[in-house]
Amino acid sequence: MRHDIYAAVALQRWLRQRKSSLTTCDQAQIDEWLAQTGRKHTQARSFLTWSAARGHMPAVHIPPRRSSRTTERLAEEDERWQISKRLLHDADLALTDRVAGCLVVLYGQPVSRIAQLTSDKILAGAGGVQLQQGSRPVEIPEPLGSLLLELAHGRQAFAVLGQNEQGPWLFPGGRAGQAMTASHLTVRLNRLGIRARASRNTALLDLAAQIPASVLSDVLGISITRAVAWSHDAGNARLGYAADIARRELRKSE
Repeated sequence: MRHDIYAAVALQRWLRQRKSSLTTCDQAQIDEWLAQTGRKHTQARSFLTWSAARGHMPAVHIPPRRSSRTTERLAEEDERWQISKRLLHDADLALTDRVAGCLVVLYGQPVSRIAQLTSDKILAGAGGVQLQQGSRPVEIPEPLGSLLLELAHGRQAFAVLGQNEQGPWLFPGGRAGQAMTASHLTVRLNRLGIRARASRNTALLDLAAQIPASVLSDVLGISITRAVAWSHDAGNARLGYAADIARRELRKSE
């Protein structure tokens, strides 16, 4: 977020040098700024999107950044829900694959992080089941909540019997005390026809379009910078906090 603020300040200084401002700039100037090389020019897109959405600048076209976040995703809009429905309700599938697949498809978790999950990240109480992925636990609805508990209890049962070779991992690997590797978990999901990266990107874009970047960061355990980038790519203009700070910083520098 800090880099986005610096980029917004740099943009407004650049406009002033051309006897222009955010309220009087035109499409040609915005195109010229975005066409320049350097990270600050692309990082200003969030500020531009926010400003245009709130009428602080003319209605100009702000092309989205092209990245693997938007180019590598599921082709069909309902494919994500079809996959999740199968994982949630097909009891013939291995429990490990059902839970891991749901965390990718529904919560946009990377396979590398899923493989490192420990049983103590699953919190069960009177209010239901929660999963600690970031700084704020996220409530897990049924039937996924029950699947998570079943998987965790199975690991805990081995520990009670003195079989601790699986360690604390929710997804133990083939070697004693080690977690399942991300590559092996990816292979398992591939066998079910689940493309992990495309599924994760689709989930994150959907989530980023619905909730503020700060919440996305807290509940999914990703940096605020990455959360803002996902929100921008998803077209979520709720970036007021960063934009307001940028405007204050600019006034201080004048």
